[in-house]
Amino acid sequence: MTLGIAVAGLLLGIRSAWRDHKRDKVQLRVIPKVAFPVGPMADPRPRLAFEIINDGFLPARVSEVGLLYHGTRQRGALLVPILAGGDSWPLRLEPHSSVTVYTDPSSLADAPNASDPLRLRCDRI
Repeated sequence: MTLGIAVAGLLLGIRSAWRDHKRDKVQLRVIPKVAFPVGPMADPRPRLAFEIINDGFLPARVSEVGLLYHGTRQRGALLVPILAGGDSWPLRLEPHSSVTVYTDPSSLADAPNASDPLRLRCDRI
């Protein structure tokens, strides 16, 4: 009986420590998307967009968003993406908030795999 209570207390302590560890860490999730311009636009081509979600309990400062190219170690960074709503870059994301940033269609034209968009490997922040 005493051993069972001790093991249960140990497991609850480990769970609590793990929760505290995750709570003190910035957790960002990035979802790549395709955005199609609506209405009269100077450039009607589709744009690559990234939705950045702060899943953590701490505010986070996002100063760069981009992607990695498949088969290489080269990255495509968007240092100054297009923001909706008049926000300024770099962004401060409060806990449990999100933002979507857009690219200019020509910003990734000099990428090594720009002719083959299926070779984009992953997103990163």
